[in-house]
Amino acid sequence: NDLPSQIEILEKTTTIYEEDKRTLQQELETQNQKLQRQFSDKRRLEARLQGMVTETTMKWEKECERRVAAKQLEMQNKLWVKDEKLKQLKAIVTEPKAEKPERPSRERDREKVTQRAVSPSPVPNVPPIRLRHRRSRSAGDRWVDHKPASNVQTETVMQPHVPHAITVSVANEKALAKCEKYMLTHQELASDGEIETKLIKGDVYKTRGGGQSVQFTDIETLKQESPTGQK
Repeated sequence: NDLPSQIEILEKTTTIYEEDKRTLQQELETQNQKLQRQFSDKRRLEARLQGMVTETTMKWEKECERRVAAKQLEMQNKLWVKDEKLKQLKAIVTEPKAEKPERPSRERDREKVTQRAVSPSPVPNVPPIRLRHRRSRSAGDRWVDHKPASNVQTETVMQPHVPHAITVSVANEKALAKCEKYMLTHQELASDGEIETKLIKGDVYKTRGGGQSVQFTDIETLKQESPTGQK
């Protein structure tokens, strides 16, 4: 008589154990999922930190390279300016004295009439200005676009562009002989650390000695700066 009741008790106990087992399995699965999420979050955080370190390192390396290049450019430009000044001084010293160009007959006649009524003007004390023979000019003047190889490519929206130009890295007489205009792209480091690009423009003249001479006329400046005044 006690056997059925014992079997019933065992069945109930077994049912309770199975429910406890299912509950524990669910808790275990939940904990495993939580651990997997934490592991994934950790890997993402490590990857993000590594990316930030790499980005910062590359940024500083690029900045250091930019500063070194700008300093080298500054020194090269100083040497170039001194060299150009020496060349211009040498051209002035060695260039033969130019003759005064002959004027049209009407102008000569007009001057004769004026000289009869007006006494000669005194000779000024400043040295005489040397005249150079200039090429014939037209709307289609050709340019020598002088861009030194040491120049750095800037990110400005406005970029110098001269159509139908002869682009050279070193100014030479052969290119100047074919053109009427000259432009030098000169870069230097400004006080705020940014690169300042100057477009130094001039007219090309043919000297009496058969060479070429450039007389600078104006300078255009191209520079980037922060609207807030801060880098």
